[in-house]
Amino acid sequence: MTDDTAYGPTDARPGQPTCLRPGCRQHNKLELGPQCRGCGHRTSIRPRPDLFQTLGYHNRPAPVPPMPEGAPPVPSAPPRPVASPFVSAGAFGPPAMPVRPPAQRLGVRETASRAIFGGFWCLVTAGGAVAAVKGLADGDFGGFLLSVLVATASGFYARYIFRGGRFRILFF
Repeated sequence: MTDDTAYGPTDARPGQPTCLRPGCRQHNKLELGPQCRGCGHRTSIRPRPDLFQTLGYHNRPAPVPPMPEGAPPVPSAPPRPVASPFVSAGAFGPPAMPVRPPAQRLGVRETASRAIFGGFWCLVTAGGAVAAVKGLADGDFGGFLLSVLVATASGFYARYIFRGGRFRILFF
């Protein structure tokens, strides 16, 4: 601990403990104990300055570069659109999100087509998974890899069809 009269208190650097109460005689002075010697309150870590304090712009507006000679005046704010396809929460809200139209209902033909083609490829996927397990149980590593490849590809194709994919194939 230092003697204030002989050595004088040292200023606390950012990241060091200090008393942050403005009226205290130890304000922003290095404090090594858990309590301030001036006011008795708990000490705190002095915060690191942010970029604006470091550059010297704290509590001041940012500098504006001068306009070149003969430049037209810049409007203070852009004009607001009258009608917009976006939902807006105001100037300070979240970003505007586009409004989606409601999804169209599927017809009977489309639903039946998805069920038939997607169902067929789901059965191929299940068959490929069973063949992969059988190939692994028999020790046929090549057959296992081929079956896993068929099951994966047909599973992704069934997903593509169920989500509305237009390219559809059946084989027997």
